Amino acid sequence: MKKIALLLYTVIVLVLAASCDRRAEYLTASGAMLGTTFQATGDITDCTAQELYRAIMQIDAEAKASMSIFDSTSLLSRINRGETDSLDEHIIYNLRLAERFSRLSEGHYDVTVKPLVDTWGFAGHEAERTPNLDSLLQFVGYRRVHIRDGRLVKDDPRVQLDFNSIA
Repeated sequence: MKKIALLLYTVIVLVLAASCDRRAEYLTASGAMLGTTFQATGDITDCTAQELYRAIMQIDAEAKASMSIFDSTSLLSRINRGETDSLDEHIIYNLRLAERFSRLSEGHYDVTVKPLVDTWGFAGHEAERTPNLDSLLQFVGYRRVHIRDGRLVKDDPRVQLDFNSIA
């Protein structure tokens, strides 16, 4: 899983580097992104460290607006509340990637775990003392969501997604 994340960040940095327009130099950009830290270092053509940092922060803002469960205005938060079923490219990509991991792990990896995450007190919620897991598990299962024509189809409207483990 860490190898995939590292590969994804490497690809992002390389794509960003290709879009910059200054002379080649050895660059380092670091900071906070998506609830963790990053450091991008290397020989990058036609870019300054500041431009690289700004480009990474732009990706961070776009990812948060799409997939943050901490931002009530994000697309994913609105999807989880049942306000929309429209998907953007980020959610579609991550949902398809998550489905592959779910199939490979025979369902042990699952992005529909948000009700459990909330109940156990993760992601800014207070833990329930005696959660009724059986009642929550009826809304968990990667096969309960599908993409159809750019829209999210849920088997039950109470199914919720959490991409913190993959996005």
